[in-house]
Amino acid sequence: LERYLVMVFEGKSNPVVVLNKVDLCPDLEDKIAEVKKVTGNVPIIPLSAKTGAGVEELKALIKPGSTYAFTGSSGVGKSTLLNKLFSQEIQLTADVRESDSRGRHTTTCRKMFILPDGGLLIDTPGMREIQLWCNDDTLSDTFSDIEELALTCHFSNCTHTKEIKCSVLGALTTEEVSAERYDSFLKLRAEAAQIATKQNVSKFLERKQENKSAQRSFNKVKHKRQ
Repeated sequence: LERYLVMVFEGKSNPVVVLNKVDLCPDLEDKIAEVKKVTGNVPIIPLSAKTGAGVEELKALIKPGSTYAFTGSSGVGKSTLLNKLFSQEIQLTADVRESDSRGRHTTTCRKMFILPDGGLLIDTPGMREIQLWCNDDTLSDTFSDIEELALTCHFSNCTHTKEIKCSVLGALTTEEVSAERYDSFLKLRAEAAQIATKQNVSKFLERKQENKSAQRSFNKVKHKRQ
């Protein structure tokens, strides 16, 4: 879930977590509490595209002239929810496979629709895996609660892993920050660091090639003058 949030923040958009199929969830409050542990202050809307419960709350967020997008794994009910917003079948849907409870790729391309209330909605194919491609600012948006705590750490270069007087570790001890959210923060931060390293190496090699080309051009001009 955090990967989706990172992707949305990287796109300079405002995320809303939609928990669909609440009609199949007997312990909804517990599930919402679990999601809040990893989403922080991001709004959460529990609903059922099948029964219509909670759909009006989602509709209230959609404003005329604004663009929205459904993104998520296959089988979570994105197209079914789109049909519910239109009160008719706009997109084809399919049940999840009984063999492994995985979704089917019914939606195979991105499509934009004009909603009855004037908003624009993009329905996207389900995703199996998300690879990060972001910077530190995006992680700060995704983990704003942890970043705010980090500002009060004793050491300015605190890694939030072993230092004394670390506000993040302190919040972890008091459960102000959940262990799940802390682990996700460390994992995604490490991935972002790897991405930054690859980008720096790529830029270095690109500049090196440009310098070689410039040197060859200079040598040709020098040879002609001689």
